[in-house]
Amino acid sequence: RKCIHVTRTTPNETPQHNTTQHDTTQHNTTTQHNTTQHKIIDVYKENLASIFCDIRSFSHIYKYVSIDSEYPGIIYERNINSGEHILEHTYTILKANVDALSLIQLGLTFFDDYGTVYGTYQFNFKIDIRTANHNNRSIQILKKAGVDFKKLYDHGISEEDFRTEWFRSSFSGNRLIWICYHGCYDMAYLMKILVNNDIYYDEKEQRRALPKNYSNFIAETQKLFTNIIDLKFLCRHTLIRLNDQGLQKLGNNLNCSRLGSQHQAGSDSLLTGEIFFQISKIYFSYWHALMSEMLKKWRIYGFNCFSREDMDWFVKRQRDQIGDAILREEKIESDDKIEILEYLDPKEIPTLPNLPPNSNQMQIIQQIPLIPITLVPTNQLTN
Repeated sequence: RKCIHVTRTTPNETPQHNTTQHDTTQHNTTTQHNTTQHKIIDVYKENLASIFCDIRSFSHIYKYVSIDSEYPGIIYERNINSGEHILEHTYTILKANVDALSLIQLGLTFFDDYGTVYGTYQFNFKIDIRTANHNNRSIQILKKAGVDFKKLYDHGISEEDFRTEWFRSSFSGNRLIWICYHGCYDMAYLMKILVNNDIYYDEKEQRRALPKNYSNFIAETQKLFTNIIDLKFLCRHTLIRLNDQGLQKLGNNLNCSRLGSQHQAGSDSLLTGEIFFQISKIYFSYWHALMSEMLKKWRIYGFNCFSREDMDWFVKRQRDQIGDAILREEKIESDDKIEILEYLDPKEIPTLPNLPPNSNQMQIIQQIPLIPITLVPTNQLTN
């Protein structure tokens, strides 16, 4: 593999690009980072315009963009007290949190078709943590990871400046494939910045806001991000062991090395992309068919795709609140609004064609895959 190496910059510097051969070391068939050369570029208000200019200069090359975000935690928890459908309820809680909180970091890493890295950028947003809403435990984790909140206050990017540069850079449309991991909050915080401020604005609180309902949010998101692959959803449709582990453990199991610190958006976005391309090596024999299926479904974990544990919690809470008569699960082929992912019986394990015979790769493959099961939307249920 080849990588476009970059140098970490301070707010007043412009990054210098140097095309060199990516240093590779084989370990369980995985490419390891040369951390002395590839750097994550910190972006503040002083170098925002030059960085976007840089990104536009190689926009004809990259096709995949992996994304991650850091934000001040969650201050509103889910609480079922009505007959609200899980899609609407999940979005209600997400919207309450995202509307009340502010994005801290956004990480973007750009890849071509072959997994060549063309740059990892960590956008640092302005926030005054002394007055902003936040979850204190989450802030302490970010501080421990090295997030400098004083620097964010002094040099952080304004959401309006970021939005202006974003739409100058032609990120929308069918050309790009966006990669995330459990991406509901990542996409929601980015969408809050990007949606039309004249339409979606909280007059009472005098702040940007997400669309009022789930359907409008999905419609707006699909306009800007036509092609999305959520690694958590992707893994559930392969034989990769997931077991609700986090991004770091998934990377460890796939022998993907991390550059930078965990809980920093630039490092997490780079690892997200590396995991994606590592999975593509394991499933190379039918990767095109798998990608076509993922893109057609357009699933983001936490929006329209849930674990069995999440679904069981929701079903139990609604049953406790409003009784069995209103909630009934059925398997129907026509509904693609939601997917529940659960384990197959081991006796039903299919034989996958042309699975790579390499023993090192086989060691990271789980023998029990997952399959989608549909759920009837609440408004279609009858007593």
